Amino acid sequence: MAEALHTYTAQLPFIDARRFPSAVPAGTTATAIAAGLHWATVGGIHALVRAIALSAPHADPLRVFVTGGDAETLFPDLAACDEFQFELHPNLTLEGTRLAAEALT
Repeated sequence: MAEALHTYTAQLPFIDARRFPSAVPAGTTATAIAAGLHWATVGGIHALVRAIALSAPHADPLRVFVTGGDAETLFPDLAACDEFQFELHPNLTLEGTRLAAEALT
């Protein structure tokens, strides 16, 4: 999203959202872009998880693991609801790899 804003709009700088706060309202172009990127991602995650929760049988609430490089940044803004509950597991991929390696030895 940041690259598209920079490349396909006039005079908008490339913004690394991780370097700016995601608070709104924003006071500068850079902080407004960063906040927009952050909240668009949070909203996209909510929409995707809600669609999955509505389309497949699952335990209530559906447990959603938040993992990866930006997990700790996004997690505080991912609110739970009746259909799903977010859980922070920033090292899930590494832990899975470790468990798989141990199972092979």
